[in-house]
Amino acid sequence: MFNTARRSIATLIIFVWLLANLSGLWAVGFFTSQAQEQSSMAPDAPVREDRDVLLLFAHPHCPCFAASLKSFAEIVRSAGDQQRAEIIFVRPDDVASGWERTPSWDAAMAIPGVRVSCDTKGERAKGLGATTSGQVLYIDAGGAVRFRGGITRPGSHAGDNVGRRSLINLLNGQDAEQNETKVYGCLLY
Repeated sequence: MFNTARRSIATLIIFVWLLANLSGLWAVGFFTSQAQEQSSMAPDAPVREDRDVLLLFAHPHCPCFAASLKSFAEIVRSAGDQQRAEIIFVRPDDVASGWERTPSWDAAMAIPGVRVSCDTKGERAKGLGATTSGQVLYIDAGGAVRFRGGITRPGSHAGDNVGRRSLINLLNGQDAEQNETKVYGCLLY
């Protein structure tokens, strides 16, 4: 009798453990494969500079961001210094200073020629209509948004995709396949 009870309890524990793990894996797969809605509004205040600007917005604790960072580094490296590149980490108002200093921040700092900054309260992201970690904006020197979207495949995977190809085409003076693509990542704010 005692062995039967122990065996039943052990079976129940294993079943609950498996169910919890499978549920967690499903949730991660589901949410990383869903594109977030992005704002299609034009920036509040156009960015006007002496050259084009390439911006990547990041949630510092988003596990999906690594793929965007890898793609962004490859795009910046292939484009040379034609434009100013910046990675903007969004830090909510209700967290301590330094919350944004994660391994993603360190990896961003290691990309040559890229400026890394912190957007406290997400004011800059909101002003430019960025809502999702991994969202890229390519703004020409005249202030026109030439590209808005993601540079990873569904599920936040690095590699060839329409956003990456479109951005590279634009940076090389060619037409984009699409000027707006879906963004796969965590919400910024």
